[in-house]
Amino acid sequence: MITIAPGLTYLARADWGAYAQYPRLGYAVAAAQRTEAIVHHTVIVDSDATKNVWETLDEVKAKMRQLQVIRPDLGLDVPYNFVGFLMADGSLIVCEGRGRDLTGAHTYGHNTSGIALSMQGNFQLDIGPVLLSYSGHISRFWGWLRYDQGLTNLGSKRPAWALVYGHRDLAPATDPTACPGTYLYALLPGLTFAKAKEEEEEMKLYLIKGTKDDVYVTDGIHKRRANTMLGELEKLGVERKVISVADGFVTWLLPFPEGPGD
Repeated sequence: MITIAPGLTYLARADWGAYAQYPRLGYAVAAAQRTEAIVHHTVIVDSDATKNVWETLDEVKAKMRQLQVIRPDLGLDVPYNFVGFLMADGSLIVCEGRGRDLTGAHTYGHNTSGIALSMQGNFQLDIGPVLLSYSGHISRFWGWLRYDQGLTNLGSKRPAWALVYGHRDLAPATDPTACPGTYLYALLPGLTFAKAKEEEEEMKLYLIKGTKDDVYVTDGIHKRRANTMLGELEKLGVERKVISVADGFVTWLLPFPEGPGD
């Protein structure tokens, strides 16, 4: 069991007690081949009133073992690379399915290039605004895969409107799907590949507001005129996330472009 960040826990197969008679299936995939982050839902709900929210670790472990055998047509194993559980205490538990290094059985035509994170539940069901509160944990998990687990190309192929795909975006026209459900799908544009907090602090940039001639962007060392900087970022398609606007500063999370300052 690994604590990736406060409120975000990762369980390997041994941690959730995978049935030994059903080993991991799939073929080995090089990290560089992983280019697509794909979100699914399992459509398996809790038996209580909170259908998409889970209360105990024992529930999580039991549902993971259920996923090993529930789709024999896809092989006796969890078909997804990872499975996420929204916990009642506001945390996210992510469990290893086929993992980051083996093909999955989740998205036709994208089981080698894609990494699937399937959220446990049926997200055609509305659980209200609480769903948004888990987006930071989901973003950090995607970031953990990219920045901490060596999948540096993950997300290099993506839809125009988000950094990750929903299953429905990649489904064949002859076999459409609503997956990952209407309400989870609506969350996707806000997801990122979030770095650890200490790394985010190192990536802060500041847009200094002054007169027309002294508006510039700085990371505290380098300095660029704002229009030059923003034009470069737009051309590069760099991810940009406003995290605060106060006291004359706009703080973003993004890499500072290389090259001499203005």
